[in-house]
Amino acid sequence: FRYLPELLDARRPPRRTLERIRRFLGSDRMLFVAERDDYLRRVSELLESQGATSASDTDAPEAPSIF
Repeated sequence: FRYLPELLDARRPPRRTLERIRRFLGSDRMLFVAERDDYLRRVSELLESQGATSASDTDAPEAPSIF
């Protein structure tokens, strides 16, 4: 969670990573985190701007996630 601001400021985080982050932020564990709504909004905006999943996103090997 501490690296989330840097990840969101990156040029183009992978769609799969953004989807995992959105799922994590929407979980009960994050319910009382002050920045939760701002991060959820930013992640949703990034996902909307990426549109449909590209072939490069789906073919990429899945890296271990901290989320």
